[in-house]
Amino acid sequence: MFAIYPSLVPGAPAQHHARPREERPMETLELTDPDDSGLMTLMLNRPGQLNSLDGTMVAELDQALTEVAAHADVRVLRVVGAGRGFMAGGDLRWFAGMFADCPDPEQRRQAVTDEIRTVHRTITAIDQLQVPVVAQVHGACAGFGLSLALACDLVICARDAKITLAYTGIGTTPDGGSTYQLNRLIGRQRASVLALLNERIDGETAQAWGLFARAVEREQLEPETLRICQQLA
Repeated sequence: MFAIYPSLVPGAPAQHHARPREERPMETLELTDPDDSGLMTLMLNRPGQLNSLDGTMVAELDQALTEVAAHADVRVLRVVGAGRGFMAGGDLRWFAGMFADCPDPEQRRQAVTDEIRTVHRTITAIDQLQVPVVAQVHGACAGFGLSLALACDLVICARDAKITLAYTGIGTTPDGGSTYQLNRLIGRQRASVLALLNERIDGETAQAWGLFARAVEREQLEPETLRICQQLA
């Protein structure tokens, strides 16, 4: 999951001055270079679509996590969502377009399989990072958004975050390792409430169940997450 590194200067306060990346900007994500403490921030940046996952974001997550893994100065990665929520799951319009582009059932099956493999590579990449990964969750955290959050080492959420697996609501099976993580973290019965009954819980319940590490008031979410990232860095 991650390796523990000693502080660069023991006892010295970390300063958070994010530096913009020199590489070309991405369409659906923002990735900062490490700040003075070694903190990188990965922002899901499709706020008009509640940061829902589309083909471009799938490819850019793969690219971004490759960059993070290769960066010598990163000491902790923070994952956040722009706008009103963390991530509302997959973009159904993207899926519909994929189906329309592949009228042949076998081609459609292969197209979906290829995309899901890349999505799963994202989860594996997070798991294999040698630094802690902290998710900062507010608003909607649904579908693959929940899978993404659960792949992180720590999840700090707003008390009023809206958390649901959502897959059964659209007649699909969960991906992103979510069912494995749910059973491991909260047990079969509570996992089944989310995975089978498609129920929604808030951030306070997520903390009480042991699904997320900490739930705080919305206005305290970013300061608390940055404090934890500073401690880890």
